[in-house]
Amino acid sequence: MGVAPSCRELVELWRKRLQEEWVRYREAEEELRVTQLEYAEQIPFSDGRLAVHQAQSKVIWAPKKYRRTLKVLYDLQFHDDPPNE
Repeated sequence: MGVAPSCRELVELWRKRLQEEWVRYREAEEELRVTQLEYAEQIPFSDGRLAVHQAQSKVIWAPKKYRRTLKVLYDLQFHDDPPNE
């Protein structure tokens, strides 16, 4: 068994995760934009419909993951409540 990380180490870990979630969100937005442009001229774009749907799904889920990570970091910093992970 290893030693449990300190509160400061946990805060840094979750700050890093928060930054990573923000990057994922921005990448998902860009992927959606590019995918929509790629298939915009194809009517009907049956091949692109799945790609657009998948890109939209990433854009929908990315902010949810970001907010969850932000909540964990907030609880850790201001309530000294570490996550159950």
